Amino acid sequence: MKKTSKLIRLIHNPTAGDGEYSKKEIVKLIESNGYKCDYTSSKKKSIGNIKPETEFIAIA
Repeated sequence: MKKTSKLIRLIHNPTAGDGEYSKKEIVKLIESNGYKCDYTSSKKKSIGNIKPETEFIAIA
């Protein structure tokens, strides 16, 4: 049986904080640790459209 990566839904506010971490950097960090990343900006209306296979929600 093939082991599949777990899916993380990343909800990111790109204008919050001091801009230390970009979308690209956060997604890369998540995926480099063996997860799949489904990104959405907190500014988009699609924020509530979460795939059923999502196992974790991360907010940054």
